[in-house]
Amino acid sequence: MSIFKHGAEPKSWREADEFLGVRGSIIVANNTVMMRATMNQSSASHRLFWPILVMLHGHVVVEYCFDGAVYINHCGWTTRTTRDRIERFAPVEILGSREWRVRLPDGRTLPFEGNMRAVPPDILRRHAAPIEVDMMLSGDVEEDHA
Repeated sequence: MSIFKHGAEPKSWREADEFLGVRGSIIVANNTVMMRATMNQSSASHRLFWPILVMLHGHVVVEYCFDGAVYINHCGWTTRTTRDRIERFAPVEILGSREWRVRLPDGRTLPFEGNMRAVPPDILRRHAAPIEVDMMLSGDVEEDHA
């Protein structure tokens, strides 16, 4: 049982952030939790804002990043439940039953071999809203003084 009406699930970092509000995590379906990532759970080495994860049985199946990227991963479990959670919380459609293929938002279909970026950079440039950052990160950028 989901807490969302069908089709109303978050599909981006901004939607997930708005849904979570001040909460660190919330159960969104059976055995499925949406939560703000910590450094150990994220596949990113550095992010301005930590990703938001959708976890099924403790495995990250969808990762929303602040820059608009969305990563999907079946974690080796190509089950109906994994497929359902990925399709509900990521902007993709999974095709096939034994050999999964992923239809991306731009219409391309690719083999789904595990961990992949579901929203490619060319889609990000066309559809992502501009991000304004009003803070400086000190010490995070190495300058080349050659």
